[in-house]
Amino acid sequence: MNLLARDLWEDVRQAFQTTEGTAVGDLWLQNVRPLEFSRGVFTLGVPNDVVRQWLEHRYRTTLESIFRSLTGSSVRVMLQLDPSLPLRRPARKQSAAGRPVPPLLMVRPENRLANAAIKRLLGDPASGNPLFLYGPTGSGKTELVRQHMRDYCGAGGSARSTVSLTAEAFSSGFVSAARERAVPAFRGRLLAADALVLEEAHRLRGKARSQKEFLSILKYYVARNRPVILTSRHPPNAIFLLDEGLRSHFLSGILVPIRSYSVPSRVAVLEAHARRFPREIPLETIERIAQRIPGTFDRQVRFLERVAAFAALEQKPASLEFLAQGFPELAGQGERDVDLKSLIQLVADEFGTRPEEIASNHKVRSAVLARHLVIYLATVVFNLKARRVMRHLGGLSPSTTAYARRKIEQRRKQDVLFDARVKRVLEQLNVGQKLLF
Repeated sequence: MNLLARDLWEDVRQAFQTTEGTAVGDLWLQNVRPLEFSRGVFTLGVPNDVVRQWLEHRYRTTLESIFRSLTGSSVRVMLQLDPSLPLRRPARKQSAAGRPVPPLLMVRPENRLANAAIKRLLGDPASGNPLFLYGPTGSGKTELVRQHMRDYCGAGGSARSTVSLTAEAFSSGFVSAARERAVPAFRGRLLAADALVLEEAHRLRGKARSQKEFLSILKYYVARNRPVILTSRHPPNAIFLLDEGLRSHFLSGILVPIRSYSVPSRVAVLEAHARRFPREIPLETIERIAQRIPGTFDRQVRFLERVAAFAALEQKPASLEFLAQGFPELAGQGERDVDLKSLIQLVADEFGTRPEEIASNHKVRSAVLARHLVIYLATVVFNLKARRVMRHLGGLSPSTTAYARRKIEQRRKQDVLFDARVKRVLEQLNVGQKLLF
């Protein structure tokens, strides 16, 4: 992006703040970055889907109008997702008492041992190389390692370099390099760093050629006393179809388990995240998110970001009443008894299908969508156990739950009319307009 385009974007930002107000401009455009201006299309990088969605539906026309007034010609605004851009930059921000805001990743009982092991390895690689961290999805393995690697690269003004990639990325990169006869160049890029991080190491299972290549790279790092950190859902002995030589090297270092955050720990870390935002998030709201939003901790952090962004946009406090109006998935009673038959009937009436089609394995499109919505509402809004829900739906596997949730959440983001239909069902269940305790 040339200097002229950057200056143009700054003019657009100032004009947007004049039109929409400083608070709105700071909230939505502070971390938006200009990426490209070519052939009448101005591409902007946005930090997450919340910003992209609201700029797309509420402010894109305004931005294009400002571009037209400044340039005298039509300019189309394109929004491109760039997760490396944060919604808010926490650095240098002070708390109400004047103390620095705690780091976004806090050391809690669940990750204290892993935190100490990483510090020890980076300080003295000979103390146990490689370090193998294993634990369930959402336990914070990746963020813990990345925070330490940022500190490692910047310690003492050193120019250390690291290579951090997933097992899938390593395998696909190696296969592509082999196809293009560029394995030496691929290997050279990995061997040039001062430290190596391989995430999701369990995904190397069954990939014999990739395992052999990674074993040679691992030996190179260990022989030269360079730290290697591996993360995985499973310990080495529980990874199937793994080369025994590679398994032996995994076991030769330090193995450290890391547990999922408990609810009190999630609340504490979410509080630290909440201090990044200009509008205060009440503790009771944070506790509700920690208790009611299922899945990984990362998912709860993203949900907290949505709550903060929408509260700032609406200029309202992020109270429980606000959550009840904008986030009905937080308004249920949690563990209360729910009549699944009534829920299935309501969804069937809304989507024009029959209850017996939903509570079966039929693959009719309308029935599949309605079935996914029943799973989503029962497990997300009412926190019912997946096994109990699946018994009412023809004995489906509980593993279908995560897939159904993901499909419904994506559909709600992409289809405003579908989202309205979901909210209509929630209103009929008396959880869309008021909180039930």
